[in-house]
Amino acid sequence: MRMLSVRATELLEASELIENQLVHRNRIWVSSMVDRNIGGDVSLLLKDVRHVEVTGRNRESTWARPGDRDAARRSRNTMGYQVRER
Repeated sequence: MRMLSVRATELLEASELIENQLVHRNRIWVSSMVDRNIGGDVSLLLKDVRHVEVTGRNRESTWARPGDRDAARRSRNTMGYQVRER
């Protein structure tokens, strides 16, 4: 749990850093971030969790079919997830 707490703090700091850099419109830096897909896995996590919360589904399926990388990712991102109270 401690490691995940540290990572959450790092993600918040990285998000703030990126937001603060955007105002400078530094094409080299921004292109580098885009080319490396910085935060791509975080984006997919948010997409998968939002899907669960909007549809009310617990997860895509219990086990993804072999070779279905998207379903495997969705399962990993949502298995055991507790829906936020609104």
